[in-house]
Amino acid sequence: MPKTPSYRKRSGYDQAIVTLTDSVTKRRRDYWLGEYNTPESRECYHRLIAAWEANDRRHPEPEDAGIVPARRAKPTADDSRTTVAMVIAAYWKWARRYYQPNESG
Repeated sequence: MPKTPSYRKRSGYDQAIVTLTDSVTKRRRDYWLGEYNTPESRECYHRLIAAWEANDRRHPEPEDAGIVPARRAKPTADDSRTTVAMVIAAYWKWARRYYQPNESG
C-alpha cells in the first residue's frame, strides 16, 4: 500500500501543507492547511486525507474536505488591484512635494 502523504511545514512560511497525487491522472496538488503545528491545521490534514482515501486517492473537492487548494483564485471583474503605474504615480506625487527646493537653494 502506498505511503500516506506527510503533513509538513511550507519552506519559508509558517504554514502547513500537504501534497496529494491523483491516482488516475498522477497530477500533484498542494493543499494549504493553515498555520503550521496547530490543532486546526492537523484536523484539516486528517479530514483531507480521509476524503482523499475515501475517493480512491483521487483529488477531493476542496469543499468536501473543508480545505482550500494552494492556488490563487481567478480574478473577478470587481477586484481592486494596485498596479505598478498607480504606485509610481503616488510616489511621484509624494516626491514632488518632499523634494521641493527650499529657500536657500
